[in-house]
Amino acid sequence: MKASVLSSRQKELLRALLFASKPISYQQLSELFKLSPRTIRREIVSLKSILKNYHLEIVKKIGSGIFIDGTIEEKKKLEHDLMETKTFSVFSPEERQDGILYDLLMAKEPVKYFFFSDKYGVAETTISNDLEKLEPWCEAFGLKMVRKPGTGVWIEGPEHKKRMAISRLLHKDITFEEWFELFQLSQQEEYPTDKWQLESIVRKRLQKFIHPPHILIVEQAVQEVIESQNMIHLSDRNYVNLVVHLLLAVERIKCKEVNIEVHDFIPNIESVPEYMIAKQIVHKLEEKMNISIPEIEVSYITLHLLGSRSNGYSLSDYHIYSTDIEWVDLVKSFIRTVEKHLSTSLREDLILLDGLLSHLVPAISRLALGLQIHNPMLEEIQARYPQVFSACHKAARVLSDKIGKDIPEDEIGYLAIHIGASMIRINEKTKYIHKAIIVCASGMGTSTFLSSKIAKEIPNLKIEKVLSVTELKQWMQQNKSVDLIISTVALPFVDSHQYVIVSPFLYEGERKLIQQKLSGSLKKKKEDEEINSHFSSISAVSAAKYGEAMTQILRNTIIIHPITALNPILPTLVDYIKDLPFVHDEIQLLQAIERREKKGSFVLNGLAMIHTKSDGIKELGVVLFRLNGPIKWDGQDVSTFLLLAAPKEATKEHIEMISEISSNLIEEWFLEALINGTEKKVKEQMEKLLSQAYVLKVKAMVKEPGVQ
Repeated sequence: MKASVLSSRQKELLRALLFASKPISYQQLSELFKLSPRTIRREIVSLKSILKNYHLEIVKKIGSGIFIDGTIEEKKKLEHDLMETKTFSVFSPEERQDGILYDLLMAKEPVKYFFFSDKYGVAETTISNDLEKLEPWCEAFGLKMVRKPGTGVWIEGPEHKKRMAISRLLHKDITFEEWFELFQLSQQEEYPTDKWQLESIVRKRLQKFIHPPHILIVEQAVQEVIESQNMIHLSDRNYVNLVVHLLLAVERIKCKEVNIEVHDFIPNIESVPEYMIAKQIVHKLEEKMNISIPEIEVSYITLHLLGSRSNGYSLSDYHIYSTDIEWVDLVKSFIRTVEKHLSTSLREDLILLDGLLSHLVPAISRLALGLQIHNPMLEEIQARYPQVFSACHKAARVLSDKIGKDIPEDEIGYLAIHIGASMIRINEKTKYIHKAIIVCASGMGTSTFLSSKIAKEIPNLKIEKVLSVTELKQWMQQNKSVDLIISTVALPFVDSHQYVIVSPFLYEGERKLIQQKLSGSLKKKKEDEEINSHFSSISAVSAAKYGEAMTQILRNTIIIHPITALNPILPTLVDYIKDLPFVHDEIQLLQAIERREKKGSFVLNGLAMIHTKSDGIKELGVVLFRLNGPIKWDGQDVSTFLLLAAPKEATKEHIEMISEISSNLIEEWFLEALINGTEKKVKEQMEKLLSQAYVLKVKAMVKEPGVQ
């Protein structure tokens, strides 16, 4: 090579630019190499003199990025010389510290300071300072870093805690999109050269923990089992989480690290259907890799499968909450709190409620099951949208208080994406010319944020649907037509002219690329036609159901007082209402209430809320029970009970309307009316609240841009 020695960073940058089929932006290179744009710019400047020896140069294309310009012959010479040139490694402090963690977590014995000093080309005092900075990180995972003069340094802690730490490092380095794309590339015998930089760099990171050929074996085993059954469906994100978990498990088992402590699994985990699927996956892996996998690993895989359950309003017995009313109430309480911190209203946006419900049910399930939540975009979310993130961080306390689990910042980042997307949607009024779908591996929050960003920056483009990669294949088989597919991951089964790859944050060059793709496929439509089409018969039925729910609630709002409390109190309350028109079977109703209350109670300022779905109810009903005097309920003084009752088969719209009552308990004026107001006052406030909610929902259905 005409430059005999290059740094490892210079070599990787040259190869990335050399194999790229189109210009690459500094931001894309920054994300790819996990370096700041400033560092990338500095390294690019250092490459110019090297390229000059080959009569090549780096050219900047405005709005697109940079590329190497020159003859094919000279590029081939450079490619040949790159394979033979010597390199020396260059590490940033963050890369060095991550590398130290990698080595310590995988080490079977103490590691000397000299090993790290020699490997990273720094003094042992620098290594000592690095270790001091890394100790709190280890402690956060329940691990202890031990440093003993003359012996070295090592990390002590349970095996499952070490795996959690390793998993965190892997997800820090590699996004969901990169993982998913790597799985797809591993399945192809040949793939485009412009994918080299992703495959090469990701594999380089993985080699610290994982034997790269195992990726395909593990991924195929999971795919074969999941596709052979119809009981569970894994989102792209949950699919990645499961495969990464198995990759780590396999590597640790091969290293004889299998001493996993007994975890506090859910009772009788062997009886859940997911357990048999987990056993099938383990059996496949044992066959393909000729290893023996301990039985306890089956339980861990089962937890991942349980944590992926997300079937709209069909909630699992293993979630913290068991009724639709509770989940809708929880989400609405979060939204109301965010609104207060941001001094804005989000109530017109129906997509926000559905999106948060779809996201939070499996997310909280993962937290309840002790599984991690990874968000590789967290730092960028915090930097780009500090106010929204701060509001969500404060509002997350509402979630923590109600579910009894701390909400990690990674999850708060996803919540912030949902809120940010909602704010964009509310502020936009669109007139559509083009249609597109979005494909995203990171999840509903990321995809809805991207769709809202597109709606803001490309207002004539309507997002018809948001899909995962696996859902896209089925969608395409149905011959549905759009102008463009916008994806955050590569889609090898789709013609390149049919789709464009963008980041979740939609950078300027990507926006221009979308507009260029759309320019040849104009399909004009009038705004009135679009609204009329969207406000279809389905929307009309939905609006009617909201109205029906409001009518039932107002018709069946009852105040019973004064009541002399008898022990137990619940049978007493049900006995008071057994003859009301909306009550079908008081025994079934009482049993449903008692089952629910065993899971915990909700008390606020002397008011206890009871909610249930039961076959013992014919219509939505709201009953206020006011006692003669306070009694102890869940350790607190209670003088008023609020019952929210719904039929077991209540529709989504009915559940949303009755949950307006519980979610508004944070409003002092409403709570005061329930506790002390006259019957007339209570019904007036109830009607006011429900009427406002109904109008907002109907208006939102008319305005919705159609993202699902």
